[in-house]
Amino acid sequence: MIGLALLGAGRMAKVHAEAISAAGARLVTVFDVAEAAAASLASKAGASVARTAEEALSHPEVAAVLVATSSDTHVKYVIEAVQAGKAVMCEKPLAPTLSEAQQCVDALGDRSGKVFLAFNRRFDPGHAAVKKAIERIFHTNVRGPFLLMQGVVRHLVETRQPGSIVNILSMVVHCGQSYLSAYSASKGALATLTKNVANAFAANHIRCKRHSDWLDGHAR
Repeated sequence: MIGLALLGAGRMAKVHAEAISAAGARLVTVFDVAEAAAASLASKAGASVARTAEEALSHPEVAAVLVATSSDTHVKYVIEAVQAGKAVMCEKPLAPTLSEAQQCVDALGDRSGKVFLAFNRRFDPGHAAVKKAIERIFHTNVRGPFLLMQGVVRHLVETRQPGSIVNILSMVVHCGQSYLSAYSASKGALATLTKNVANAFAANHIRCKRHSDWLDGHAR
C-alpha cells in the first residue's frame, strides 16, 4: 500500500484525503501551517501530524506527496518534494503566474515526469463523452469537407479546369438553440472555410459557395 504525505488541510485537502483512502492508498502524515486543521484532518484519517513540510517529506513511510496548500506555495513544495525523491500530485494551479510555473519546470528539469498536476475533469466520463461528440461533429462538418475540397481543388488546379464547390450550411451558423452549440460552431467553421477557399482560388476560376436552404422535398 502506497503511503502519502498530504501538504495542506483546507477544503481541497479534505477532498484529496478521502480520495486517497478510496483509492486504496494510505495517508501517512499531514502538514499545514494551521496546525489545528492538520490535526483534525490527520485524526480522521489515522495519520500523524508533521510540524514542518520537511518532516512530512522525510517520513520513511512516505512514497508520494500530494500538494494541496495555498496556490502561492505550490511551486516551493513541489520542488522540495521532488528533490526528496517523491512522486508528486499537485492541486491546480501549479503557480499563480506563467513565469513561476516555467521556473518550476526549469528547476525540475528531467525530473518533471515525477509531477502530476490535478485536472480530474479530463477523466470525467461525462466530459469525455462531450469531447467525443464534439469531435465527431467537427470531423463531419469541418474536417471532412476540408479534405474533400483539398482533393478537388488540387485536381482542378493541376488540370487547369474551372469548377464549383457547394458546401451545405445552416441558419444555425448565426445562432441556434443551446443544445446545438457544437453543431452551430462546426457550421460556422465551415462557413469561414468556404469564404477562404473562394477567395484563395478565385483566380483559378474555382467557385466555392454556401447553400443554407437545407430542406427535404416533403418539407418544401
